[in-house]
Amino acid sequence: MAEPKFDPFEVTDERRPPPWLWRALLMALVTVIVGIWIWRSLGLLTNVITIIVIAWFIALAMEPSIKWLVRHGIRRTRATGIVMATALIGSAAILVLFGGLFIDQLVQLIASLPEYYDDLAAWLASSFDIHIPAADEAVASIGAHWREFAPGLVGA
Repeated sequence: MAEPKFDPFEVTDERRPPPWLWRALLMALVTVIVGIWIWRSLGLLTNVITIIVIAWFIALAMEPSIKWLVRHGIRRTRATGIVMATALIGSAAILVLFGGLFIDQLVQLIASLPEYYDDLAAWLASSFDIHIPAADEAVASIGAHWREFAPGLVGA
């Protein structure tokens, strides 16, 4: 005589839950807890992940120059040092050459921020009927709550 096949979805007694229900609920609970744990861990590792991604892009940018130097007989460690030193010296030269221009542009931008803010406030009021505080009120509010903004700005 053949044994009857087990059907997990067969309901034998409608008043009792199926035997697999408790194990399924436990597995769902563990999945949710592990998912929350992974999400929070990634949130705490955001700065580290950002640094790793930036370092990866820098390494990708340096690789062709390093390979060229290696093909011309320079050891890879020295080639990496040469490329890094050249990049740092080049960045410093660009900063020296264009630093004054950058500072002038930055001063002009900061000087014109109140005008830009007023233009934005007028556009929001006319287009969407949204009224934002005046520039002086916004600066006072930012000054009062700067400690709340500081960690995010430093992180950025």
